[in-house]
This record gives sequence, C-alpha cells and structure tokens, in this order.
Amino acid sequence: MLAFLGGIVLTNLLGANRQIHGQLLNQTFLQQYAYQKVDGNQLFGHVVMVRMQMLVLIFLLGRAVDGKVFSVLAKSMLSAGFGFLLVVGIMEYGGYGCLIILAGLLPQWIFYTAALLFYANSKKRQSRIVGWNSWQDRTRQLAEAGLVTGCVLLGTFVESFVNPAVFAWVLKIFC
Repeated sequence: MLAFLGGIVLTNLLGANRQIHGQLLNQTFLQQYAYQKVDGNQLFGHVVMVRMQMLVLIFLLGRAVDGKVFSVLAKSMLSAGFGFLLVVGIMEYGGYGCLIILAGLLPQWIFYTAALLFYANSKKRQSRIVGWNSWQDRTRQLAEAGLVTGCVLLGTFVESFVNPAVFAWVLKIFC
C-alpha cells in the first residue's frame, strides 16, 4: 500500500512536467492506434523478446538478492508502477484515464502479475528453508521457473493477440 501511494505521490511531484505524461498517453497516438490494424504475429515476436529479457533480469535479481528482500522489492515496484500509471491516466483523461490504463494492461498483466508474485513468494519461501541443495529442491526450483516462464508466455500471447483489440475498442469509446 505504501508503494502504491509512493507511486501516486511521485506522479504528482512530477506533475509539473506534463511532458512525461504526454509521452505516456499521447492523445494523437492513442487516437491513431484506435484505428490501426495490429499484426499479432509481428507483435508477438517483439513482445516475446522484450518480456524474456525482463524475465531473465528478474530471475538474475532473484538469485542475487535475498528472497525476502526480493519479494518486498517486486511487490513494491509493481504497486508503485500501477499507482504511477493510474495517476498519469487521471491527469490526462480524468476518470476515463483509469479505464484507458486498465485496457492497456489487461488481460496480459493478469499473467505477468501472477508470474511475478508467484516467483517473489517462491524466493521468499526458499529464503526460510535451510539447505536447498537436494535434487528434489533443484527440481522444484526448475518447475517453478517453468511455471513462471509459462505464465509470461501466456501473457505475451494475450498481449499480442487479445489486448490490441480490447485496447482499440476502449480507445474508440473514450478518446
């Protein structure tokens, strides 16, 4: 909750710099996007590369930082980012800005958030257990990494093939 409020405060502190908000929710871009035809196959290739790079960074950070610290960091960044985006949406489009932000995030962020929270909680649980060196423990870690990767891949699929239609539909209504 503190991180969410921190994201809101940060956005309001940066509120004087409207250029940041204009870049995130450029009205001209959003109006054009509403009527563009998105090639899901090309988008999928691009999104997979970007999301897999981020996933590798998250896995490396999870290995480098204590599990409890990683869990707090992951949840805080997720909350602060969401607070930041909601306030930017409200500053640019009023109450409809929240709907535009949610349309841009859904449904893929259901999968991304689930993957991040599952991994963060897994790292937190691992930090409480001493002696994670047996083959069963390594197998569990590999299965958890596979589950997280699968969630991210599902997220990339819906981000590429479902979200463009949902986002364009919402933009046609509110922009």
